[in-house]
Amino acid sequence: MATKKPPHGGHRQRILAKLQNDSLTEHEYLEILLFNALPRKNTNDLAHRLISRFGSLSSVFSAPMSELFKVEGVGENVASYLFCIGKFYQSYYCANKKNYEGKYIPVRFAAYLGERFEAQDIETVEVYFVDEQGYVVAREAFKGGFDTAIIDSNELAQRLSEHRPAGIVLAHNHPSGNPKPSAHDEEMTKRVQLVCGSHNVIFLDHVILAENGVYSYYLSGEMQKISKAFSMDSLIRLSAEEEK
Repeated sequence: MATKKPPHGGHRQRILAKLQNDSLTEHEYLEILLFNALPRKNTNDLAHRLISRFGSLSSVFSAPMSELFKVEGVGENVASYLFCIGKFYQSYYCANKKNYEGKYIPVRFAAYLGERFEAQDIETVEVYFVDEQGYVVAREAFKGGFDTAIIDSNELAQRLSEHRPAGIVLAHNHPSGNPKPSAHDEEMTKRVQLVCGSHNVIFLDHVILAENGVYSYYLSGEMQKISKAFSMDSLIRLSAEEEK
């Protein structure tokens, strides 16, 4: 009895042959990757729909699962597969970026962060831990989103207890291209200051990276104002005045 050939086998062999010659388009690369998620289905049309919806291969991989589900033909397997590839790419890219060397210097460190975040398509949050001599000794990533940076106060407190730094630098990006702090960024900065104050850690800077520039709370003078207004001493004094 003849062995039944898999559907679309001929097309898949042709496109794999093109892969060896490095002559594929973005949607064809995506089509091949989708072979693993949809082993017995034609992935050409779905690859076209994904590229059409998100505009580029990198944007497909940086899209949240909720957005991927909106594309016709994307179920749980495909959405989780593409999302996983995106997360792997981010992890690989970050791990292979040159680490910051030397002591923490605000201007130099902001420039380093600009290079580090240049390939990020979604908002990504990182905290850098600085020792008493001013060296960056550790880095931790926090939750990111399609258009919102998030940092959980309890999670940050746990990381501070683990690393016991002298100070921290908070960094995140604005894929929109505008580095100006949003109302959400202002709230997050104040909340992080309160957490740092309660752990006797200096909140050195909050840096926002974007295509159109870099915003530093420290270099703009805002970090000093927030540190003073939201220090534990200020809050205790304010509470005492309200009780009078």
